Amino acid sequence: MFDSGENMLSLPGSAISFQTVIPSQAPNPAVEEMSIEQQILNLQDTIVFLEKIWLEDPAIQQEIDAKDWQEFMDSVYQSLLEFQIDSIQLE
Repeated sequence: MFDSGENMLSLPGSAISFQTVIPSQAPNPAVEEMSIEQQILNLQDTIVFLEKIWLEDPAIQQEIDAKDWQEFMDSVYQSLLEFQIDSIQLE
C-alpha cells in the first residue's frame, strides 16, 4: 500500500523523525487479507500505543508541542471514526 520514501523530516533539536510515505503502485496483500474488523482493531491498538508514549515519555512531550500532538491525535481519531462508518456501510 505504501512505500517508504528516502526523505526524512526531523523536528529541530530532536531525535524524532518521520519518514515520508509515498503510495505504491501495488496494493499491500497483507492488509487486503485482513478483515475490516481486524484493521479497525489494529488502528485502535495503534492509538493506545500513541497515547501511551505521549503520556509516558517526557522527551516526546518536550519535543512536540501539545497543541500539535492534539491536532494529530484528533485526525487519527477522525480517521478511525470514518473507517468504522465506512465498514458499517459495507455490511
